[in-house]
Amino acid sequence: MYYLAIINGYDNDSNDDDDDDDDDDDDDDDDDDDDDDDDDDNRDNYINIIIKTTIEMTIIIIKMMMITTTTTTTTTTATVMMMMMMMMMMMMMMIMMMMMMMTTTTTMIMIIIVMAEIYF
Repeated sequence: MYYLAIINGYDNDSNDDDDDDDDDDDDDDDDDDDDDDDDDDNRDNYINIIIKTTIEMTIIIIKMMMITTTTTTTTTTATVMMMMMMMMMMMMMMIMMMMMMMTTTTTMIMIIIVMAEIYF
């Protein structure tokens, strides 16, 4: 009886292995879908990190402005500094976007010319 049980168990295992192989194929398809989702999640995380860092930078600039607002002259200089910092941040973001879109020397030269025209 023990010998027959081993044989029956072996037969059942072999059948189960065939079924498991089919299930594994389905799981592989699911894993591919999960990988795509992970890529999307990574993109979302990257965008969130960029947004958080920009917000933190603006908060730091505002804190610096609040610290330096002791007299009227410093308030005006601080507001001008903040405007310049915001312009710099916006230009940096624009440059990053342009570099991501097309990285050619001519576009970089054009960006440098535009920055020079804005600041001088």
